[in-house]
Amino acid sequence: MKLEDERIRIVHTGDNHLDPYFPRLGAKQMERRMDFWRSFKEVVEFALRTKPHLFLVSGDLFDRVDPRNPPRAQVIKCFRAMDEKGIRSFLIGGNHDTPRSMEEGSSPLNEIDATGYSTLLWEGEAETFNVGETEICVSGISYDFTLSESDDPLSRVKIPTEGDFNVFMAHYPLRGIEHPMLRNEPRIGFDKIPDDLNYLALGHVHSSFFRRMGDSRYLACPGSTERRSFNEESDEKKGFFYLEFSGDGKLIEKRFVEVSTRPIKTLRIKARGNVDLNSEVIGRARELSNEELLLRVIVSGRVSLDTLGRYRRDEIIRELSEMFFAVQVNDEGLEYEGGEVNFSPGPDFSPLSSFREYVEEGISSCENDEEREVLRKVLEIGIKYLEEEGAW
Repeated sequence: MKLEDERIRIVHTGDNHLDPYFPRLGAKQMERRMDFWRSFKEVVEFALRTKPHLFLVSGDLFDRVDPRNPPRAQVIKCFRAMDEKGIRSFLIGGNHDTPRSMEEGSSPLNEIDATGYSTLLWEGEAETFNVGETEICVSGISYDFTLSESDDPLSRVKIPTEGDFNVFMAHYPLRGIEHPMLRNEPRIGFDKIPDDLNYLALGHVHSSFFRRMGDSRYLACPGSTERRSFNEESDEKKGFFYLEFSGDGKLIEKRFVEVSTRPIKTLRIKARGNVDLNSEVIGRARELSNEELLLRVIVSGRVSLDTLGRYRRDEIIRELSEMFFAVQVNDEGLEYEGGEVNFSPGPDFSPLSSFREYVEEGISSCENDEEREVLRKVLEIGIKYLEEEGAW
């Protein structure tokens, strides 16, 4: 059979963030974790039905390096089921499930790799096999915390392209394409992508995109399979890519397959003057009442001192908790007519401002220049990751 007559079927997913940590959700945390599991299970069930040749997970399968044992066991069962169907699966580590140091131990992905049900690609390793008469070469790199924002992750690796159809996996954004939530990140330059690479399977960016780079050359990022934070509220759909290529790299079919996700919404309320703020917030939110909805309320504006004296954030959360899956209230933008008000920390204090204040206090009191520089780096990295997680 000629290469152009062969069909190579691929399921490409990533940023599944299994077993996330949501302490602010309290008793609802386990149910929220199940949202992430259900969306990933839909990807696996699709693969078991369609039996693709390749199942690619381009980073952050897990949300952390130390997921609980039950999710680990369930994930291994999924990869075993795919392996039994003859589906070859490949993993790379992302910035969430790759250890930053020896102290954090090994990645949970190593356990999956050790079973033989999937292959973990770490530093450019390649696996070559045949689909019919077509030789497939799959390689990839996991996230590297030693890289700086000026580094190109591909400058340290030679991408293998010995196959008839070549795939490379990476968990990085692209240089020249802005992603507001990914600041100070190493980025892949288009000039480092080999001309004979057929498919660059990306992760890390939580919104999906697909690009044609040239004749028989494509890159794609499926985005996350569940919204990790309110930064993803504008993503109407979450899912993964199902792709079919000819043996010589021509795209035959591209389909973005949607998965089920929990609805999330932000309600913005601009208050003015002397109003009953609690009643206004509760009344406006009641119009959106949905027991499945994760609601964020952002309250801002300049109001009277009397209004502020009667404002109760905990009362709002208590009143709305029966109407929604969960409610978050952010009132940092609320001011009284004489200036800004600093509320004492309550159930929804700002983690970003608290972190910044704490580290800056340490910097100002530090007498050693070297230690002061270390703390500045801690502040820079900490703010970046808090913002990435949706902290305000």
